[in-house]
Amino acid sequence: MGEVVIENLKIGHTYSLSTLANLPLSVTSSDASPLRVRIEPLIPDSSELRRGAEAAPDLRWASAVPETLTLAPNQTGTTDLRLAIPDDRNLLGRRFQIVFWTHTLARAEDMLAYGLKSRIIFSIAATADSDQAQPSGDLSVSLEPGEVKLHDLAPGHVYPLEQVTTRPFTVRNTAGHRITVTLAAMSVASSGSTLAKGDGELLDAAQVRLEPASMVLEPGEQRAIAGTISMSGGKSLKGRNLMCIISAAVTDQPVRTQIYTRIYTHVR
Repeated sequence: MGEVVIENLKIGHTYSLSTLANLPLSVTSSDASPLRVRIEPLIPDSSELRRGAEAAPDLRWASAVPETLTLAPNQTGTTDLRLAIPDDRNLLGRRFQIVFWTHTLARAEDMLAYGLKSRIIFSIAATADSDQAQPSGDLSVSLEPGEVKLHDLAPGHVYPLEQVTTRPFTVRNTAGHRITVTLAAMSVASSGSTLAKGDGELLDAAQVRLEPASMVLEPGEQRAIAGTISMSGGKSLKGRNLMCIISAAVTDQPVRTQIYTRIYTHVR
């Protein structure tokens, strides 16, 4: 889980990302020995903030349950990320960010510990309500694969996605009700992500078209995404690494979210 954007949360509610969006944090060990992993909320510093968000003012807004996982070699474990929004009308209409840091706990023989950060950006609804029921299942959509790497694309060529990817892009509704999903290609800058040094925006050098751009999915329904990457001509692209973001957004529910996948390309 690199980044999740959640809109329209209510003050005075506690949200489980597993219950709300079917988005547990999954952690897989690639170590040859058992290890322990801790998931800790962090207040982001100003350089980490994205999409006009403020840093969450209190670590007590965020928690992971369980906060520690014990993993055998190649084992995957999951934890539930939770957000507790205080019942404070001063929060109405504001946008916040919290970071969850997933890191190994050092063993006696370890020289280093390893960690990854997951960014959660969430907005607070502009109005309060008196409903005490906790929302569940409003956002449940998955977008796979989480990232795609395309090699040796050539300037001036058009590439159907299904021909250059080893796994098709798929969107699946894991909720118990019908949802509408909107798909779009986004620049790295507009998504709040960052480019590696020397890399460029794929959308500055190509048109990425997705079909369909919007779909209605019944509970449990999965659908493949087609489309093309149309590379512009020019020697200036040769040898470059480019990136863009594919967004799947649920927009017809009381709480809204965007799930991202990343496309990395190398131009030959």
